[in-house]
Amino acid sequence: MSQLLGIVHGREETFPPALLAELNARQAGLHGESIIVSGVEAMDRSPYRLLVDRI
Repeated sequence: MSQLLGIVHGREETFPPALLAELNARQAGLHGESIIVSGVEAMDRSPYRLLVDRI
C-alpha cells in the first residue's frame, strides 16, 4: 500500500514540483501531492501520512 505525502506551499514554482516529481518517480511505496488546506473536521481522518510545510 502506498503512503501519501502532502506538501503545503505558496507560490514557489521550483522546489515543490521537483520534489513531487522525484518522489513519484521512485518505486518506494510513497506518493506525493500538493495540498490545499481548507476547513478541517474534528473527527475526519487525514489521508496523508506526513505533511510538509514549505510556506
